Amino acid sequence: MPEPEPRLPSPRQAIFAWLLGLALLQLAGVVLVVAAAAIGSAEGLKADAVVALLRDPKASPLVTSPTWIATNIVLNEIALFGLLIFWRRRLRLPLRVVVPMKGFSFRALLGAMLLPFGFAPLAEVFGELTHRVLNLGLTDDHLLTTLSRGTSTSLFVLTVLAVAFLPAVIEEAMFRGFVTAAFHRFSPLVKLLAPSLMFGVFHLEPTQVAGTIVLGVAFGLVRLYTSSIWPCMLAHFAYNAGILAEARWLERPSAHVISWDRVGFGLGLAVAAYVLLVGDLGRRYLRRLRLPPPPTSRRF
Repeated sequence: MPEPEPRLPSPRQAIFAWLLGLALLQLAGVVLVVAAAAIGSAEGLKADAVVALLRDPKASPLVTSPTWIATNIVLNEIALFGLLIFWRRRLRLPLRVVVPMKGFSFRALLGAMLLPFGFAPLAEVFGELTHRVLNLGLTDDHLLTTLSRGTSTSLFVLTVLAVAFLPAVIEEAMFRGFVTAAFHRFSPLVKLLAPSLMFGVFHLEPTQVAGTIVLGVAFGLVRLYTSSIWPCMLAHFAYNAGILAEARWLERPSAHVISWDRVGFGLGLAVAAYVLLVGDLGRRYLRRLRLPPPPTSRRF
């Protein structure tokens, strides 16, 4: 007897949950800035400096202090996790809807881990083009450098947990689990692009939004080809930890310079990773179509 189809969220419910998540992010940012101003005032910061901190986003510790940046990310992820739990209970969704746990091969996992790194240079190009169009003074690259190089080694390990592990688990459960399930009746292209766009906009900062949409497509491809969330989480964690390590110990490309050699190498890597994913999917379908062996003839 076939297994009954699980209860799934609707696109309207997913969009409403996403908008509520954006509102929570804005609220968390305001709370942290006010908390930072209160702490500064208690420590003797002058009143005009406190007012400047509240009015000028570039002076906010949420963009100048690695501790406050990491705290902001952790608070955002906790809020998103609470929102996810709320909607799962409200809609009575089975766990496998939010965290699909089908098996996958090592070949698929390898492709999943490589694909975001292949898309990364293209994401950097979109982020840089956004910076040039909007003429922004503050970019995602600035936040990444502050997070990676502004801490000791021990604090950097905690930063990796806050910035790599928590987003990998919670954001993938939200966007490649809950949101992707909401678009299950649509075409594969819609199931890929809708969660990717929502995932990108969720990061708010314009250059990060542009690049994260591209990375969202990479994570979405992993989700669609493996039918599991675990490779998405592992790939997301590996990518976030990788860019933090690169920013801390390696020489990153010059700011605001587009390296087309880097883009070309990344696209080649993305193609190789995609072949690994598609090849694994093809093998699974062939196993399903394989006919059972004919019965052995009985001898009399």
